[in-house]
Amino acid sequence: MAGGLFLLVLVSIFKSADGLQAVPGGNSQLGMVEVLGKVLYDKYMLPFEVSALLFLTAMIGATMIGKKQVY
Repeated sequence: MAGGLFLLVLVSIFKSADGLQAVPGGNSQLGMVEVLGKVLYDKYMLPFEVSALLFLTAMIGATMIGKKQVY
């Protein structure tokens, strides 16, 4: 299940990656975080949320596996 969702995220990123273009001239680092935030929450909202859910599931699973059971 997680592999399928990861594959879906990768495919959607690579399909829409051709629309990204570098802005010529000026300081390329100026406003980089703001631009990244806008891109993540506008164009890549679904893959961003799916990957966040996958990471949350992985953290919960790692906690459950690492938790020592007391009888």
